[in-house]
Amino acid sequence: MGKISRDSVSPNLYPKNEFIEYSMPAYDLGKKPQIVMGETMLSNRLKIKGDLLLINKLNVHQRRIWLVNEAKENSVSSTEFLPYSSSQINLRFLNQFLLSDRATRDLISISSGSSNSQKRIIPSDLLNYSIYVPTIKEEQSTIGNYFSNFDSLIDFHRCKLDQLKQVKKFLLQNMFI
Repeated sequence: MGKISRDSVSPNLYPKNEFIEYSMPAYDLGKKPQIVMGETMLSNRLKIKGDLLLINKLNVHQRRIWLVNEAKENSVSSTEFLPYSSSQINLRFLNQFLLSDRATRDLISISSGSSNSQKRIIPSDLLNYSIYVPTIKEEQSTIGNYFSNFDSLIDFHRCKLDQLKQVKKFLLQNMFI
């Protein structure tokens, strides 16, 4: 019901061009792509554009799945991502599903490799992975938005809790001065 793009580019062949890079470090630092000059990227990247999911193929238990809306023409991703696009499945819905415990267990079980830390998902295995999807796209959208909003609410309260802990720490430190 979708496809994985494998169109690669060597950014270092375009040393003065700026690329919008979706990398593992950028994902881990808040899911914000970085603007990078071609000369600094010494290995190949995958060309990406439009709406897509970047699905981490290495160590799937870490759940690195990046929903990208409208990747611009000069966007690239790490080759450790599988860029998945679909006109039949709402990507927000699929993103939420792939972040679930069930999907993670399933993806771990179809990973292959020599050790747990180096197991990878093969693109064909991901494309053959079966899930139940509502046939009505609006229903997919509603479900995906609901869980996405719920995740945002959890993140907001987690951030608020961290800020309150910092205030508490500050007050306790200054209480006995």
